[in-house]
Amino acid sequence: KKFHDLLSQNCGNKKLIELLANLQEQIHWLRNISLKRITFAGSVKEHLAIIEALKKNDEELINKVLLQHLERAKKSSLAEINSWSNTSKIG
Repeated sequence: KKFHDLLSQNCGNKKLIELLANLQEQIHWLRNISLKRITFAGSVKEHLAIIEALKKNDEELINKVLLQHLERAKKSSLAEINSWSNTSKIG
């Protein structure tokens, strides 16, 4: 959470900061869901790749690693939600 907060607070986009602050509860819920299927080590590896891309100030690389990170989190969250759906149909 602190990593994501640090990035959002330092993005330089006031509107984005306000939007993320308003969505904080939903973001926290989704992050918890995705972490049920994503390993901590995998998340750390992705976060380090994001930090390295930011240090290099390489916009193309930043976009690439952020999209990979978001795509993996999305897939993980959807898989977890789908498993709930399948479980509720059985029971």
